[in-house]
Amino acid sequence: MLFIVIIWLLVTGILWQSHRHGHLKHDYYLDACALGALGLVTVGFFWRLFSTPKVWMPVGGGDLVSFLYPLYSFSARSLRAGDIPLWNPYLYGGAPFAADNQSGLFYPVNLLFFLWNPHLSFEAMQWLSVFHFYLAGICAYLGLRYIERRPMKRWAALAGASAFMFSDLFVTHFGNLNMIACAAWLPLIFCLFRRALDEHRLGLAAGAGAFLGVAALAGHIQPLLYIVLGLGLYWLYHLYNQRPWKWRSLVCAAAVLAVTLGVAAGVAAPSLVPAYEM
Repeated sequence: MLFIVIIWLLVTGILWQSHRHGHLKHDYYLDACALGALGLVTVGFFWRLFSTPKVWMPVGGGDLVSFLYPLYSFSARSLRAGDIPLWNPYLYGGAPFAADNQSGLFYPVNLLFFLWNPHLSFEAMQWLSVFHFYLAGICAYLGLRYIERRPMKRWAALAGASAFMFSDLFVTHFGNLNMIACAAWLPLIFCLFRRALDEHRLGLAAGAGAFLGVAALAGHIQPLLYIVLGLGLYWLYHLYNQRPWKWRSLVCAAAVLAVTLGVAAGVAAPSLVPAYEM
């Protein structure tokens, strides 16, 4: 945790000095300060984990210890040994592992975590859940602040991010790590998708698709389906607002949707294709 604080202070200082000397036109160091504030709020919310040893969150461990910990521990040991765990020999007489969508095997955050911490403890699983609360705050802050060309005021984006990261979904499902990991990316996905439709920019659509694919790799299908449903409903709403319709606007809207879903399918294919086959 101290290492993260040092890195944040270093990045903030570099941005501030660059802005002060005219090398950076935008005052991005204030955004870095806002993200640091979200980190402090996260630490304050989970003060018991930081101050009290042997605390179990949720109480009794929930799915975090009974379901996800064995999966993630097996993944970490296998990857550290140089094996991609396609098969789980410990379930019944053996069962597909990578094809189990909830294994989260190919989720980038999990991969980094497994390689860095091959001997997982339950405490490490708790910290991974806490990290995704903070990640949800970062995505919500960036998604709200830059949802339009003219950035939203920082205090408003900060308030919205705090409300999102400590909303019912995240607090209630602290032990359902793969669920909150998937949902954490929602604000950033929607921001990029909305701006891609408004500005007719396929690059932003590709970005939305990339993050949607990453969310799919987190390994929980329900929030993923809700995100896709939300994007689809907003796409229809966007088309409704474009009346009277012109062929160019319809083609652009269709291209944005196709690129978003196509890139997402490509990124998530290592998890979704074997899951579909199983």
